[in-house]
Amino acid sequence: MATKVSLSFAEISDTQLDNFAQGVINALTGNATYPTPPVTLADLTAAVDDFTAKMAAAQTGGKSDTAAKNNSRDILVGMLRKVATYVQLVCNDDPALLLTSGFQMQSIDRVSCPIGKTACLEYQEQRGRPRTCMKAGLKPQMAIGCRAFSRAIRGASPSTA
Repeated sequence: MATKVSLSFAEISDTQLDNFAQGVINALTGNATYPTPPVTLADLTAAVDDFTAKMAAAQTGGKSDTAAKNNSRDILVGMLRKVATYVQLVCNDDPALLLTSGFQMQSIDRVSCPIGKTACLEYQEQRGRPRTCMKAGLKPQMAIGCRAFSRAIRGASPSTA
């Protein structure tokens, strides 16, 4: 399974993003595995400092200060995405190397529905909602993930499933 950098940092709160970005800078400083990131650490540090200052201004300022903070956040997230892509390429699917960058790894706990196995599910109505009956030893979380896929293959609509 391929090791991938998580891009979930784009969805965290402003304070968490500020801390996360500083952690990436700290992790990449002097890290021989990642010698030439596409965004220099000086530029990334300047973006973090700008974002931190604009976060403070937005707390007491008006709409223009909030807009400036949001713009600064977008710039910082864009820079972090470029660095994340670089880390993804350089780590060569090695989770240990990826984690030394300060970035997190994407969760590999994914439930998949094997193609061609749609007959493994049978649906019954229970209190007006479809209920999955297990067949062939599937775990409940697998059946839930396969429900829409199975309907699409069988051509059943959600209301007639």
